[in-house]
Amino acid sequence: MRNKGDPPHMFNPFKKKPFKIDDFAKLVMAEAKKAGLAESLEYDQKSFCLIGGGQRAYLGNLCNDYCQATGDHQKRFWEKRCPAP
Repeated sequence: MRNKGDPPHMFNPFKKKPFKIDDFAKLVMAEAKKAGLAESLEYDQKSFCLIGGGQRAYLGNLCNDYCQATGDHQKRFWEKRCPAP
């Protein structure tokens, strides 16, 4: 059970301990930065989305897809979503 003020967690069926959704957002930002996309992105913790260029990208489905990917699929996960320039 969460304490008031603790960030929410996403259930990860492949790991024993759920990870904090803010950690996933940091991971997405890091991958976007590697691809040269993070310059104008902001993370909105309250709605679990990235904002940039006048658009919002909600991270819920992306997080679920990432959690379900395993092995090589997880390694290639970002290549499909954040292609290098």
